[in-house]
Amino acid sequence: MSAGRVRVACTACATSKTRCDGERPCGRCVQRDMAAYCIDRPVHSMRPRERFRLPPGIACTPCKKSKVACAAVRPCPRCCQRFGDAAVVRCVDAPVVAAAPATEDPRRNLWPEKSSPLAMYRPVPKAISDALRDWCLQMDPRAIRRFLLSTPLEPELTVFMPHDEARQLIAILNDMAETSTLEPESEDCFDMDMLSHYSNDIRFDSDMRLSSKATRATFNQSALKLFGYDEAELDRYLSGSGEPPDEGPLIMPAFWRLYAPSDWLPMIERYVRTLFQRWSSFYWKASIIRRDGKAIPCINETTVSISPDGNTVSYFLSIRPMDTTFIPTDVHPTIEIQ
Repeated sequence: MSAGRVRVACTACATSKTRCDGERPCGRCVQRDMAAYCIDRPVHSMRPRERFRLPPGIACTPCKKSKVACAAVRPCPRCCQRFGDAAVVRCVDAPVVAAAPATEDPRRNLWPEKSSPLAMYRPVPKAISDALRDWCLQMDPRAIRRFLLSTPLEPELTVFMPHDEARQLIAILNDMAETSTLEPESEDCFDMDMLSHYSNDIRFDSDMRLSSKATRATFNQSALKLFGYDEAELDRYLSGSGEPPDEGPLIMPAFWRLYAPSDWLPMIERYVRTLFQRWSSFYWKASIIRRDGKAIPCINETTVSISPDGNTVSYFLSIRPMDTTFIPTDVHPTIEIQ
């Protein structure tokens, strides 16, 4: 019968990965005439392996969604490999939502009045229709109407909402309008004529926008030089006619014609996130279209401010061309939208 396993084998037996009987010298070393070398193998204490871990909430959104490790730099190497140039926009810190006390309505924590910038983020809803219903329960109906009418979508770009969900949303808005100080026949009330019908779906299209007196865009001289227009020519181009708009300032949906159509969908997503998540600033990459038809990739920095009553949203857009051929690096094109 073979000897049982001993806790500490000699060095020779441990090196040969053979069983040691625990005696000193052991039987195997005596048999091989190695008694002088039969000593205990050094034992090192087992310490837990130290691994670098980011603090909770520091991982970017794509890495957190995939449940993989994330680096501490932005954009992280994984997002750079997956998204390429778009990683600058898509690799953002994952939202952190504070837990609410058990006796408090959890929905109140989603819109903190005073907190750090990181706590102001809110997870993006899965469907825009769900986000609209949730947002409408907390906002003034006049602000909701302005948001719906100013959604900057061109005819080719649609946000689809099932017919039943659209009717439910309109019912909620009308109930809010009736319980507020608005008159029943006020322009702030909603009806089905506001929406365009396409088979079993309803979409918000380019007809739903603010009037020019409610949404304005102001270009500085550097921005006009970058786009290749003077002020009158830019007005005529964005108005879609041979005459500039009667009221002068430009409406926001028309302003989007200055960007490449391939960038419109990401721009719409960021515009919606701005209102739902109360972002104060964000970066995004898009190509502007000059008057001569050349596309210039730019990094756009947008600063957003929302009035306390929620009725006014102001954007300050700073454009940084990646190609400095058309404009010096010390000149900063800006656009102010309100």
